[in-house]
Amino acid sequence: MIVLRVFNNNAVVVEFEKENGHKTEAVVIGPGLGFKKKQGDQIDPHHVEKVYYVQSELQNRFLNILNSTEEEHLYIADRVISEAEKLGYEKTTVGIMALTEHISFAIERHMSGITLPNLMLHEIQSFYPKEYEIGEWAVSYIHRKLNINLGQDEAGYITLHILNAMMNHNTQSTVDLLKFVSGTIALIEGFYEIKIDHDLFDKNRLVTHLKFLAQRMFLNKVEGRKDVEDLFNYLIQSNEKHREFAPKFLKYAEDSYNIQLDKGEIVYVLIHITKFIKNDRS
Repeated sequence: MIVLRVFNNNAVVVEFEKENGHKTEAVVIGPGLGFKKKQGDQIDPHHVEKVYYVQSELQNRFLNILNSTEEEHLYIADRVISEAEKLGYEKTTVGIMALTEHISFAIERHMSGITLPNLMLHEIQSFYPKEYEIGEWAVSYIHRKLNINLGQDEAGYITLHILNAMMNHNTQSTVDLLKFVSGTIALIEGFYEIKIDHDLFDKNRLVTHLKFLAQRMFLNKVEGRKDVEDLFNYLIQSNEKHREFAPKFLKYAEDSYNIQLDKGEIVYVLIHITKFIKNDRS
């Protein structure tokens, strides 16, 4: 590892050759790595504790985060994202950077006695229960490491950051996604006069479909589907309320999020509603 830039005694930007023979740059961290080092010096890889692959245009931001936060906060964020990997999410340096900043600000608020209620906590718990478990684990881990209890609301905020990183969203897009799913379920319950039990297996399938639909919506990847036209016609002909609900749902998406959906996007929602109506009457 060849030193390109020394940031401080513990953080250095280096260049080294990967196993595939390609040279790459990274920020490496370890006790005393940068002590008395200068550009062109060698770094012993055995003394490196963490390696972060950071694009050159983001290196200054990464190093500024190191300068403005406790190093322990970076390690905590790294550990939390590693836990999220167990759900199949990809670990990225950008995600670690964002979560490090968030954890530092959350701890700073806590130490100042400032509380920030999480108005989306219920939706986060309902629609992303496995990710929320990671958020709870993170709060518990911070408590064990720093003896600071950030509480349930913060578990929700950390979950949002995990979702942002893993879905390549910004925070507003993730909040919009949660609002869309919650609003659609409320629309279904109100229009059909049914109550969707949070523990029902079919509800989880509906939520999963709505989450993927919302992700496509907010990433502008909604595509028209012609292969479900016959199924759509069958569904609205078999139930008068389906015929009335379909345009309401399409109008909800357009009025609330300025997104135009076609008939194909509502087919699977109608299928789930049909199951709920059947269960509600049985």
